[in-house]
Amino acid sequence: MLFKATLRKELGRSFTATFIVLTSVVMTLTLIRTLGQAAKGSFDVGDTLLVMGYTILAYTPTLLSMSILISIIGTITRMFVQSEMVIWQSSGQALASFIGPCFRFCWPIIILIAALTMFFLPWSNENINNLKNNFQARGDLDRIQPGIFRESSNGEKVFFTENSFEENKNGRNVFIVSHERGLRTLTTAIEGKITKGEEDNKLILYEGQRLEQSLKESNLKISDFKEYGVVIETIDNSGKFQKQINALATFDLLSNPNNSSLSELAWRFGLVMASINLVFIGVASSVVRPRTGRGVNFGFGLFSFIIYYNLILISRDWIFNGRLGFWEALITIHGGILLITLILLIKINSGWMLISLIKIKIKKYVSESI
Repeated sequence: MLFKATLRKELGRSFTATFIVLTSVVMTLTLIRTLGQAAKGSFDVGDTLLVMGYTILAYTPTLLSMSILISIIGTITRMFVQSEMVIWQSSGQALASFIGPCFRFCWPIIILIAALTMFFLPWSNENINNLKNNFQARGDLDRIQPGIFRESSNGEKVFFTENSFEENKNGRNVFIVSHERGLRTLTTAIEGKITKGEEDNKLILYEGQRLEQSLKESNLKISDFKEYGVVIETIDNSGKFQKQINALATFDLLSNPNNSSLSELAWRFGLVMASINLVFIGVASSVVRPRTGRGVNFGFGLFSFIIYYNLILISRDWIFNGRLGFWEALITIHGGILLITLILLIKINSGWMLISLIKIKIKKYVSESI
């Protein structure tokens, strides 16, 4: 009882610290990536925090699985290094005895990973895709934001204004660069206002200059103007964007079992099954050999984690391309990883109760035969 309580308590501290550190690192990387995508015009700048939150939520199952692995390796490795394992082994607790308490600690986390993967992962992906699609569906007028260089919907123009084009208010210091019909033009103006028509909208510029250059020739044409009109495209992308496969609910994927749906299901079920196998991998990677440091165990565990998740990604692509079946992928990868890990555990710990029981049964059978 003392052994199980002590192990679970230390696993809880290690898991919490590991998850906080990993989440902080992922949050930083996600913030940098999200700001870069917003600067490129993938979605609205005002939606940056939302996209970041949904992205971190989508990464949470992987972070939880990695935290399970690192916490188990760190806890059992510390016991080996500080000779605490000798006390437990002398009390009859072999390495296999750690699997039960580790699973008792990890099963709520595994259930949380399953819930996040099956329900919240597609929900977060759907929200991210909706934010991006809604921004892409905006017309050029809606894309223009003060103080930001913003690309038009067709990618042929780049707009900049110092302040927004609100009703009865002109924008100031307008800047437009366009590439169309073999011409590169740069237009600047002190002021500009938007006039809305039935067929199209126009941006009327006042007191500015226009530079026009042919992409095939080196001639440069410069002209000043007091008033100049630029057509702003209005687009209607309603119904244009289809729901991506990673945003479909799990029940929708199960009801339509084609290669695309099965590949996504293999990824989601694979994340849950991987979290279970990582408990065995963590225990098997925790044995400290003489003259080796703790870094070797962490290195082996993280290397196994990377290989494992890359195999899941590869199997998803193979299922999508029809090169591998759904059940074949699950059994081959996850069943194979479990079998290899169990063999490694048996090899590392020859004092397993299972091996001792087998030896006793064999000796009893031989003695009775004689």
